[in-house]
Amino acid sequence: MIDLRSPEPVRVTVRPPDPAGFTLAALAEVAATLPPERVEHHRAVDLPDLLPDGKVTRDPRPVAEVIADLDRGDSWVMLTGLASREPYRSAALQVGAPLQLAARVAGETPTTVDLIVFLGAARTRVPFHCDVGHHVLLQLEGTKTLAVGWYDDPEVEQAMRAVSVGRNRANPDRLPDRIEEIVLDPGDAVALPAFCFHAVTDCSGRSRALTAVLRTDVTEATAAALEARRAADPGGSPPASVG
Repeated sequence: MIDLRSPEPVRVTVRPPDPAGFTLAALAEVAATLPPERVEHHRAVDLPDLLPDGKVTRDPRPVAEVIADLDRGDSWVMLTGLASREPYRSAALQVGAPLQLAARVAGETPTTVDLIVFLGAARTRVPFHCDVGHHVLLQLEGTKTLAVGWYDDPEVEQAMRAVSVGRNRANPDRLPDRIEEIVLDPGDAVALPAFCFHAVTDCSGRSRALTAVLRTDVTEATAAALEARRAADPGGSPPASVG
Protein backbone atom coordinates (compact mmCIF):
# COMPACT_ATOMS: atom_id res chain seq x y z
CA MET A 1 0.00 0.00 0.00
CA ILE A 2 1.29 3.46 -0.94
CA ASP A 3 1.17 6.14 1.76
CA LEU A 4 0.77 9.49 0.00
CA ARG A 5 2.24 11.30 3.00
CA SER A 6 5.46 9.27 2.99
CA PRO A 7 8.53 10.89 1.39
CA GLU A 8 9.96 7.51 0.39
CA PRO A 9 9.71 5.79 -3.01
CA VAL A 10 8.00 2.39 -2.98
CA ARG A 11 8.36 -0.45 -5.44
CA VAL A 12 4.91 -1.55 -6.60
CA THR A 13 3.46 -4.28 -8.77
CA VAL A 14 1.21 -3.12 -11.59
CA ARG A 15 -0.36 -4.84 -14.57
CA PRO A 16 1.29 -3.57 -17.75
CA PRO A 17 -1.02 -2.02 -20.35
CA ASP A 18 -1.70 -3.49 -23.77
CA PRO A 19 1.68 -3.17 -25.52
CA ALA A 20 0.12 -2.29 -28.88
CA GLY A 21 -0.16 1.39 -28.00
CA PHE A 22 3.41 1.61 -26.72
CA THR A 23 5.48 0.35 -29.64
CA LEU A 24 7.89 2.89 -31.09
CA ALA A 25 5.82 3.02 -34.26
CA ALA A 26 2.58 3.66 -32.36
CA LEU A 27 4.19 6.31 -30.17
CA ALA A 28 5.75 8.05 -33.17
CA GLU A 29 2.32 8.20 -34.79
CA VAL A 30 0.72 9.61 -31.65
CA ALA A 31 3.54 12.12 -31.10
CA ALA A 32 2.96 13.57 -34.57
CA THR A 33 -0.61 14.47 -33.56
CA LEU A 34 0.18 16.09 -30.20
CA PRO A 35 0.40 19.88 -29.80
CA PRO A 36 3.99 21.16 -29.50
CA GLU A 37 3.71 21.87 -25.77
CA ARG A 38 3.08 18.17 -25.13
CA VAL A 39 6.16 16.95 -26.99
CA GLU A 40 9.74 17.47 -25.85
CA HIS A 41 12.84 16.00 -27.44
CA HIS A 42 16.37 17.14 -26.78
CA ARG A 43 19.96 15.92 -26.69
CA ALA A 44 20.39 14.21 -23.34
CA VAL A 45 23.50 12.01 -23.41
CA ASP A 46 25.79 12.72 -20.46
CA LEU A 47 23.74 15.60 -19.04
CA PRO A 48 24.91 16.54 -15.51
CA ASP A 49 23.05 15.68 -12.31
CA LEU A 50 22.45 19.39 -11.74
CA LEU A 51 21.19 21.71 -14.46
CA PRO A 52 19.63 24.68 -12.64
CA ASP A 53 18.81 26.72 -15.74
CA GLY A 54 17.45 23.70 -17.56
CA LYS A 55 19.08 24.69 -20.83
CA VAL A 56 19.32 21.76 -23.21
CA THR A 57 19.92 21.42 -26.94
CA ARG A 58 16.72 20.63 -28.75
CA ASP A 59 16.89 17.88 -31.35
CA PRO A 60 15.86 19.73 -34.55
CA ARG A 61 14.45 16.68 -36.29
CA PRO A 62 10.74 15.80 -36.37
CA VAL A 63 9.81 13.80 -33.30
CA ALA A 64 8.86 10.73 -35.35
CA GLU A 65 12.37 10.67 -36.79
CA VAL A 66 13.91 11.06 -33.33
CA ILE A 67 11.87 8.12 -32.04
CA ALA A 68 12.76 5.94 -35.02
CA ASP A 69 16.46 6.71 -34.47
CA LEU A 70 16.64 5.97 -30.73
CA ASP A 71 19.04 3.06 -31.19
CA ARG A 72 21.60 5.31 -32.89
CA GLY A 73 20.64 8.67 -31.42
CA ASP A 74 21.39 10.69 -28.31
CA SER A 75 17.98 12.13 -27.47
CA TRP A 76 15.35 11.96 -24.77
CA VAL A 77 11.67 12.18 -25.74
CA MET A 78 8.79 13.05 -23.42
CA LEU A 79 5.13 12.86 -24.48
CA THR A 80 2.64 14.36 -22.01
CA GLY A 81 -1.12 14.75 -21.77
CA LEU A 82 -1.74 11.29 -23.20
CA ALA A 83 -4.57 10.50 -20.78
CA SER A 84 -6.88 12.65 -22.90
CA ARG A 85 -7.14 9.81 -25.45
CA GLU A 86 -7.44 6.05 -25.58
CA PRO A 87 -5.80 3.62 -25.05
CA TYR A 88 -3.63 5.87 -22.90
CA ARG A 89 -6.34 6.98 -20.47
CA SER A 90 -7.07 3.34 -19.65
CA ALA A 91 -3.33 2.78 -19.19
CA ALA A 92 -3.12 5.78 -16.85
CA LEU A 93 -5.91 4.39 -14.68
CA GLN A 94 -4.53 0.85 -14.78
CA VAL A 95 -0.93 1.71 -13.94
CA GLY A 96 -2.00 4.46 -11.56
CA ALA A 97 -4.48 2.27 -9.68
CA PRO A 98 -2.24 2.08 -6.56
CA LEU A 99 -2.27 5.90 -6.43
CA GLN A 100 -6.05 6.06 -6.75
CA LEU A 101 -6.40 3.62 -3.86
CA ALA A 102 -3.88 5.54 -1.76
CA ALA A 103 -5.77 8.80 -2.41
CA ARG A 104 -9.04 7.26 -1.21
CA VAL A 105 -7.35 5.95 1.94
CA ALA A 106 -5.76 9.35 2.62
CA GLY A 107 -9.03 11.20 1.99
CA GLU A 108 -7.53 13.24 -0.85
CA THR A 109 -9.55 14.22 -3.91
CA PRO A 110 -7.97 13.51 -7.32
CA THR A 111 -7.81 16.59 -9.56
CA THR A 112 -5.70 15.40 -12.52
CA VAL A 113 -4.89 12.02 -14.00
CA ASP A 114 -2.29 11.89 -16.75
CA LEU A 115 0.02 9.55 -18.59
CA ILE A 116 3.54 10.47 -19.69
CA VAL A 117 5.75 8.39 -21.97
CA PHE A 118 9.53 8.65 -21.77
CA LEU A 119 11.82 7.36 -24.51
CA GLY A 120 15.58 7.53 -24.23
CA ALA A 121 18.63 6.56 -26.22
CA ALA A 122 21.47 4.76 -24.45
CA ARG A 123 23.34 6.94 -21.91
CA THR A 124 20.65 9.62 -21.80
CA ARG A 125 20.20 11.30 -18.44
CA VAL A 126 17.73 13.64 -16.74
CA PRO A 127 19.02 16.12 -14.11
CA PHE A 128 17.45 16.38 -10.66
CA HIS A 129 14.00 17.96 -10.62
CA CYS A 130 10.67 17.54 -8.83
CA ASP A 131 7.05 17.41 -9.96
CA VAL A 132 3.71 18.34 -8.40
CA GLY A 133 1.99 14.99 -8.89
CA HIS A 134 2.39 11.54 -7.40
CA HIS A 135 3.92 9.14 -9.95
CA VAL A 136 4.00 5.45 -10.73
CA LEU A 137 6.83 4.85 -13.18
CA LEU A 138 6.70 1.58 -15.13
CA GLN A 139 9.73 0.50 -17.13
CA LEU A 140 8.72 -1.15 -20.41
CA GLU A 141 12.05 -1.69 -22.18
CA GLY A 142 15.69 -1.33 -21.23
CA THR A 143 17.27 -0.79 -17.83
CA LYS A 144 17.17 2.62 -16.20
CA THR A 145 18.83 3.91 -13.03
CA LEU A 146 16.64 6.34 -11.13
CA ALA A 147 18.16 8.50 -8.40
CA VAL A 148 15.90 9.82 -5.63
CA GLY A 149 17.17 12.48 -3.25
CA TRP A 150 16.39 14.25 0.03
CA TYR A 151 17.78 17.40 1.67
CA ASP A 152 18.67 17.26 5.36
CA ASP A 153 17.61 20.86 5.99
CA PRO A 154 13.80 21.25 5.62
CA GLU A 155 14.23 24.93 4.71
CA VAL A 156 16.60 24.07 1.87
CA GLU A 157 14.23 21.35 0.69
CA GLN A 158 11.29 23.75 0.57
CA ALA A 159 13.39 26.36 -1.23
CA MET A 160 14.39 23.81 -3.86
CA ARG A 161 10.75 22.80 -4.27
CA ALA A 162 9.60 26.41 -4.57
CA VAL A 163 11.74 27.04 -7.65
CA SER A 164 10.38 23.84 -9.21
CA VAL A 165 6.73 24.89 -9.54
CA GLY A 166 4.84 27.43 -11.57
CA ARG A 167 5.24 28.92 -15.01
CA ASN A 168 8.92 29.78 -14.61
CA ARG A 169 9.89 26.51 -12.98
CA ALA A 170 13.57 25.72 -12.62
CA ASN A 171 15.71 22.88 -11.31
CA PRO A 172 17.56 22.56 -7.99
CA ASP A 173 20.97 24.22 -7.84
CA ARG A 174 22.41 21.83 -5.26
CA LEU A 175 22.52 18.08 -4.97
CA PRO A 176 20.35 16.38 -2.34
CA ASP A 177 22.24 15.36 0.80
CA ARG A 178 20.99 11.78 0.61
CA ILE A 179 20.60 9.96 -2.69
CA GLU A 180 19.21 6.47 -3.27
CA GLU A 181 19.56 4.74 -6.63
CA ILE A 182 16.81 2.47 -7.91
CA VAL A 183 17.50 0.19 -10.88
CA LEU A 184 14.44 -0.48 -13.00
CA ASP A 185 14.38 -3.44 -15.37
CA PRO A 186 11.52 -4.16 -17.80
CA GLY A 187 8.34 -4.75 -15.81
CA ASP A 188 9.62 -2.97 -12.69
CA ALA A 189 7.55 -0.13 -11.27
CA VAL A 190 8.13 2.42 -8.53
CA ALA A 191 5.84 4.96 -6.89
CA LEU A 192 7.34 8.40 -6.31
CA PRO A 193 5.67 10.85 -3.92
CA ALA A 194 4.69 14.32 -5.07
CA PHE A 195 7.51 16.88 -4.92
CA CYS A 196 10.08 14.09 -4.75
CA PHE A 197 13.51 15.08 -6.11
CA HIS A 198 14.63 12.58 -8.72
CA ALA A 199 16.90 12.14 -11.71
CA VAL A 200 17.70 9.56 -14.36
CA THR A 201 21.40 8.83 -14.02
CA ASP A 202 21.72 6.10 -16.64
CA CYS A 203 19.92 4.29 -19.44
CA SER A 204 21.96 1.21 -20.25
CA GLY A 205 20.33 0.91 -23.67
CA ARG A 206 17.23 2.09 -25.47
CA SER A 207 14.63 2.89 -22.84
CA ARG A 208 10.84 3.00 -22.96
CA ALA A 209 8.88 3.87 -19.84
CA LEU A 210 5.56 5.35 -18.87
CA THR A 211 4.46 7.28 -15.83
CA ALA A 212 0.94 7.47 -14.43
CA VAL A 213 0.46 10.83 -12.71
CA LEU A 214 -2.06 11.73 -10.02
CA ARG A 215 -2.53 15.24 -8.67
CA THR A 216 -4.88 15.80 -5.75
CA ASP A 217 -6.40 18.69 -3.84
CA VAL A 218 -3.54 18.39 -1.36
CA THR A 219 -0.76 18.50 -3.96
CA GLU A 220 -2.45 21.46 -5.68
CA ALA A 221 -2.65 23.35 -2.37
CA THR A 222 1.00 22.56 -1.66
CA ALA A 223 2.01 23.79 -5.11
CA ALA A 224 0.05 27.01 -4.59
CA ALA A 225 1.80 27.61 -1.27
CA LEU A 226 5.19 27.01 -2.89
CA GLU A 227 4.36 29.42 -5.72
CA ALA A 228 3.37 32.05 -3.15
CA ARG A 229 6.68 31.51 -1.38
CA ARG A 230 8.57 31.98 -4.62
CA ALA A 231 6.56 35.11 -5.49
CA ALA A 232 7.53 36.57 -2.14
CA ASP A 233 11.19 35.86 -2.95
CA PRO A 234 11.37 36.29 -6.75
CA GLY A 235 15.13 35.95 -7.11
CA GLY A 236 14.72 32.49 -8.58
CA SER A 237 16.36 30.59 -11.41
CA PRO A 238 15.52 30.79 -15.12
CA PRO A 239 12.82 28.53 -16.59
CA ALA A 240 13.52 24.84 -17.03
CA SER A 241 11.78 21.84 -18.52
CA VAL A 242 13.95 18.78 -18.72
CA GLY A 243 12.12 16.11 -16.80
